Amino acid sequence: MIVLADGAVNVNLVAPAEVRPKLQRLLLIAVGVGVILGMFFGVNFTWWAGVIVALVIAVPLVVIAVAGLRRNQSIEGTVLTSRSGPTRVVDLATAGSVAITVNRSRVDQAMLRADNVAVTLAVYSGERGRELPIDSVAALERGLREADTLARHEVIEPEADGSAGASVPDGPATMTELADLLKAHLRAEAVGTPLPERPLYKAIQATGGGGHAGATVTSAQVRAITG
Repeated sequence: MIVLADGAVNVNLVAPAEVRPKLQRLLLIAVGVGVILGMFFGVNFTWWAGVIVALVIAVPLVVIAVAGLRRNQSIEGTVLTSRSGPTRVVDLATAGSVAITVNRSRVDQAMLRADNVAVTLAVYSGERGRELPIDSVAALERGLREADTLARHEVIEPEADGSAGASVPDGPATMTELADLLKAHLRAEAVGTPLPERPLYKAIQATGGGGHAGATVTSAQVRAITG
């Protein structure tokens, strides 16, 4: 498990250490190409033409490389932090919306979305794919359960029939149901269940055929998968 100094757990589908060498090479190449082309145009035309060419070539690649080097996502308790460009922080307990959404195309993707922060849980292509490490999924599952408990305590006047916070069968899954889905997925990962039989894979398939963008996993779908 990758635990940061402050106690947060990384929730990156691809560990930063895996992509950092490539991004560092991209950064060096961008600066090198920009300088060479800048000098060429500066010598053969004018100095300002060289500067413009250097900036046009180098700046976009440098921005991409720096953003990639800075990119990191983590969870500490119920607080998700995403760093890539601007730093975005959201507390699951107070978020306006928490859901697992699915994007379907040639590559299928399941993401946990909390307001403006999105954590990629799994990516599949056919019966092959990549999933978030077990320890990261476990941290998200704990965070969802804790957030659900905290959110319920914030309800001062629950409805008399006790339906406050209850799920709607055809509506988005509650945080507890999302935690149940992740817990079921953890069990499947732990015993080496084939990808097509794992809960996150099934959740993607449950949204229907291809062409869906941002479909939300519902309570009924979670219960069918975990029941």
